[in-house]
Amino acid sequence: MLIVKTMLFVSAILVPARITNAAPVVYTDEALYRADLASLGFPIISESFEDDMVWADSRNSITSPGSTPSAISQGIVWTANYTQNNVATGTAGGAPDGSFAIYSLPHGMTTDSGLYCDSAEDPNIPIECYQNDGLKVQSATGDTLYAFGGRIDTANNGKVTFLLDGVDINGNDTDNIDNWQREGNLADNWAFVGVIDTNGFRSAELKELRGKDAQQVLLFADDFSIGVTAVPVPPITEPDTKIIVQLEEPADNSVVTGVGNLRGWAISPQGVDRVEYSIDGGPMKVIPYGGSRPDVAIPFPGYPDAPFWGFAKSYAYGLQTPDRPHTITVRAIEDSGNYNEVTHTFNVTAFHKGYFPNPEDMDISSSSCSQNGSSILLNNIKVEDTPYNAKLEWRVPAQQFGIVEIQ
Repeated sequence: MLIVKTMLFVSAILVPARITNAAPVVYTDEALYRADLASLGFPIISESFEDDMVWADSRNSITSPGSTPSAISQGIVWTANYTQNNVATGTAGGAPDGSFAIYSLPHGMTTDSGLYCDSAEDPNIPIECYQNDGLKVQSATGDTLYAFGGRIDTANNGKVTFLLDGVDINGNDTDNIDNWQREGNLADNWAFVGVIDTNGFRSAELKELRGKDAQQVLLFADDFSIGVTAVPVPPITEPDTKIIVQLEEPADNSVVTGVGNLRGWAISPQGVDRVEYSIDGGPMKVIPYGGSRPDVAIPFPGYPDAPFWGFAKSYAYGLQTPDRPHTITVRAIEDSGNYNEVTHTFNVTAFHKGYFPNPEDMDISSSSCSQNGSSILLNNIKVEDTPYNAKLEWRVPAQQFGIVEIQ
């Protein structure tokens, strides 16, 4: 029996449901999903497709098209759910964690040869008409996986299901064999959907259920958390000031907007195992670590793994609530579990939404520019026909001008 977990409401008090059996459990609440993974002792691989070395062949845009049959990142093999398709990563739809989301290229597969598929309506749509856009993952070394979940955008009220080792979790042996009724979870606007199966599985497929040939529902995905082998990660034990972690962007008490950097460096006499971050006290997520920082090696000679101490990723600050303080905590952790961390406060200034995919949305034809002390003022910028004024100041960590106020 399939179980779906969101949040339980009891006497106006939020009580999280807990995983209690070995059947596949579907989650639409990311915090609950990650909490259950942690309670079960499953290490989590976080993937947001930002590592340019790993995902270089998959980068896709109008000016620089690219895709690849498969990509291996952090021991996970990513492919499209159709072997004849590739996977691509691009900025489509404003990825929620960094700059890039992943998708199949082309999107899914239709086998119809006529327009009857596109004119058919539920519940009489022939099965061959569906596009079945999706992605598939498995361990590069054949290890067992236990959880697979991420944020989904279909831009058209999509619905998704999971196939674990080729078996649709929404199917049954009586009235819905192979999930012919196409049951699943609604997924749009970067909603979270995930599944945990404590029995484990070798492969997981994420499949969209509603799209047809000329009535397409295109699946884009980002910010995945994958539960791997049931060997607990080293416990977080106690703070250790011998571990040095520096967060360079965002600077403390800074103002940020749009897509920006999350970067810095971390060193330890015992070596750093991993670096994680959290926004506003949310779940910790892994940051790519190991970038070259020869500038840090000069004042800190003798530390292991020199000079590959940098961590960095893109982050969509513009999607955070504007005009209120936010916190970011970055934690550097040794193999032993000892750690040190730093917390910065930042504010977000933004236009009326966090992402604009079309350059035509910005109109500066009637704008003017002036100078006020060390600031540059841009007046009467029209964003989707809404007028704004913007103030730019020099950002020392980024070594460039950046927007610090939008009115």
